[in-house]
Amino acid sequence: FSEAPAIAIAKALLNFTNLGDGRYQIDYQFNSKNTGNIFLSNVQITEDLATIFNDTNSFSVLSLSSADLTVNNSFDGNGDTSLLAANQTLAAANTVTVDLSIIVTPGSDLGPYNNSVNVSATSPSGTSVNDDSDNGLDPETDNGDGGVDDVTPITFTEAPAMGIAKAWGAEQSNNN
Repeated sequence: FSEAPAIAIAKALLNFTNLGDGRYQIDYQFNSKNTGNIFLSNVQITEDLATIFNDTNSFSVLSLSSADLTVNNSFDGNGDTSLLAANQTLAAANTVTVDLSIIVTPGSDLGPYNNSVNVSATSPSGTSVNDDSDNGLDPETDNGDGGVDDVTPITFTEAPAMGIAKAWGAEQSNNN
């Protein structure tokens, strides 16, 4: 039996909501698949929000969840960029999903912000494997973007409006 470890990941923007107060809720989904023929250990997805959103006023993690793996409850995208808890495993041909919701206050720089994540793991023989995310839901295809490691872009849109009205009128005077 010849070991052929491999892993792939895709990152999709599922929801992008202007909260109407200068903040946006962004919902991402990460789908990672063990595309090799062997069990993988130490599976980790790294998301560096501080680097991606460094020109924004602020960002914060709203929620992080997975029905397949244990998430890292200390993840903040800044000091701790690991989405998963330590010692996660992934069987050959299995796919896992991780969901992340964040709140971003963009300030004056509306983007675009090009975001990607990295997945890494280790085979039983100690071979390290990793992959940079592709924009979309399918970790095994180019998701129609022409490449297999395309960033997931986001641009904030604002439609500020201001109005002013001025009325002037001459006061009538009756000099009787």
